[in-house]
Amino acid sequence: MRKTMNLDRWRQFIKNRRDSLIRSSLIIKGFDENQNILDFNSDFKSVATVQNNKISFYVDKSTLAKLVNTSTNKLTGNYFKKLKNVYQILSTQLEKESFNLPQSSQNLKTLDNRTLLKTMQNFFQTYKKFAVFMIIPHILQISLTSRLQSIFKSKGLNPDKILLQVSIPIRETFEEKFQHQLLLLATSRKEGKRITEKLNVFANQWGFYSIDNYAYLEKFNYQKVKKIIGEILKSHHDPKIDLSKMEKEKKKREQAYFNLCKKVNFSNDEKNLLSFLQYLIWLRTQRLMFFRKAHFYSLPLILETLRRMRIKKEDITVITFEELERFLTTGQTISTKELLRRQKASILSYHQGKLEILSGPHRLRLWNQFFTKKTSIQPLKGWPANRGKVKGQVRIITNRKDISKFKKGEILVTNMTNPDYVIIMGKAAAIVTDEGGITCHAAIVSRELGVPCIVGTQVATEILKDGDFVEVDAEKGIVKKITPRAG
Repeated sequence: MRKTMNLDRWRQFIKNRRDSLIRSSLIIKGFDENQNILDFNSDFKSVATVQNNKISFYVDKSTLAKLVNTSTNKLTGNYFKKLKNVYQILSTQLEKESFNLPQSSQNLKTLDNRTLLKTMQNFFQTYKKFAVFMIIPHILQISLTSRLQSIFKSKGLNPDKILLQVSIPIRETFEEKFQHQLLLLATSRKEGKRITEKLNVFANQWGFYSIDNYAYLEKFNYQKVKKIIGEILKSHHDPKIDLSKMEKEKKKREQAYFNLCKKVNFSNDEKNLLSFLQYLIWLRTQRLMFFRKAHFYSLPLILETLRRMRIKKEDITVITFEELERFLTTGQTISTKELLRRQKASILSYHQGKLEILSGPHRLRLWNQFFTKKTSIQPLKGWPANRGKVKGQVRIITNRKDISKFKKGEILVTNMTNPDYVIIMGKAAAIVTDEGGITCHAAIVSRELGVPCIVGTQVATEILKDGDFVEVDAEKGIVKKITPRAG
């Protein structure tokens, strides 16, 4: 593999974002090709890394800053209307394309390579158009949050405190619906009702939920739902308590927002900005539903291509769409030796339309130049995302397969949360993340569940270890190690 990567370009990263190579390749390239849909233009640079099956995704900071600067001129009612319109059209189109993909492995085996290629290309063309929504909501939210904080400050208000009050999704997200329905099933089960049929309906309705980034191949079925409900009942005295708590927290947030708007004389333009923020918060979670459906329904197509390449399905995280396409066009495949090198350690770089993979010994030598591991920062500092002060033992969760290890009352410490984590977030005494701001996923869900939360510490998963006893002060945004009292 040619050693053409410019190391200086990657010395500064925003912190770990978990992603898979196949998905990051499509999203990165898709954004670059389709960013003009929403009038964004930038020299987009990014990189995905794999080390011992742990996958991370990075964006160059200069790119991020350029996009944020560009977005400051787009915080208008007309752009807001355009954004919603484009999202509605592309999400509907992607969902339709996903549903139309062949699902039967037997039927897929009968297709020749040319037909398989055409089916894949048509689908991913739509997928890449929708890929702009992987980054644009984040960029707009950074700019919008900054604008609103300035407005709050000009009115003599505490900008961070008020931002917490107004940061509520404009409507119910798909993961809120998932959690609500799951707790209703657990309640029925606890009351001794027969729910076999309901479990099957739920598993079919939410089948897409467990397929994320193509990297997690365990399908969401009846047995998995039954297991999750068993875990809920094992760790809760009564799931009705959680349902009641979620409803109370929701009403509390809505009432706080209503009282604020009544108290503060916001202009119509300022109210529009608040509505825009609430839409973006909802969108950041809701768009994941369509990506997950796309991954779920396209998975049989990709696995059939891997079967023809004689590549194990577990290697899906280190294969790019371009390599699948090349095989179906020319028959060129990838050696087992190269796949092993990639799984051990590899970099996928994207810059100015060029995709490059580095793997093997050269990749290992680069690793220390990408990361400076920190081990002694005390105390950790971040943003208070939901206020409160608690003590407890740390549980580091950086892989969705480790979610089952989490125990009620532990402190959840992770890179960043996503819909998979909602099942355990309600059991946490507190939540601490490396990434994010006060309008990120962890911040919003923690307020929905009433769990103290600190986000944006940058290095919590590096500094803290499983079993550490800590005090999480989500009033000040500080996490510090403490000695547990004897007895």
